[in-house]
Amino acid sequence: MSHALLALQRVSAAYANQPVFTDLELCLTPGQFAALVGPTGGGKSTLLKLILGLLPCAQGSVQRLPQVTMGYVPQREMIDWRFPVTAEQVVLMGRYRHTSYWPWATRADRREVAALLDRLGLTPYAGRHIRQLSGGQQQRVFLARALVARPQLLLLDEPTTGVDLKSQHDILHLLHELNREGMTILLATHLGHLLSARSHCRGPAGDRAHSGYLASDVQCGHGGAASG
Repeated sequence: MSHALLALQRVSAAYANQPVFTDLELCLTPGQFAALVGPTGGGKSTLLKLILGLLPCAQGSVQRLPQVTMGYVPQREMIDWRFPVTAEQVVLMGRYRHTSYWPWATRADRREVAALLDRLGLTPYAGRHIRQLSGGQQQRVFLARALVARPQLLLLDEPTTGVDLKSQHDILHLLHELNREGMTILLATHLGHLLSARSHCRGPAGDRAHSGYLASDVQCGHGGAASG
């Protein structure tokens, strides 16, 4: 694995004995911005869940750098927007794994959440129910929830789906900034044309950040359909 943050070796996944993808190889190095591009139902969500450890491999291995921290932004359709919670409370959920013995947020937690909400332009909406926010605002709230844990690797599942064009570009611009600050990013999307906007981005080491991982490269969608 050497300098890799994440390495998948000959990984296969299946649902009910129906293969989703087979013999997948993927390697992410620190500071890389990679895109997993493919059609809906091609196995992108399955791959992200497998990386997170939420799903098992049918075969192969997933190797992560020891103690690597990961953040995850799920698809919007996976979220119950009726749940009685405010934007600020959603972001605070991302701090729970860092709390000690107390089940409530500390002053430091709230300061960090406030700073993130400010950076993402969400301060005026902190006390609003998430259902009352626009699609772009909702997506930024869940991005803030992932970021508040200070991840080294950020995984995003269709972060630009279901939002307007301006919100799509705002989200991608923010991801560019995070990548320039050193965060490793793996983005799954079926909207490959949007990624041309970041062809000028470069990683910390000067390598082109637009190398990406296309569906054909990682063999997503081979052998059967998945839920994303």
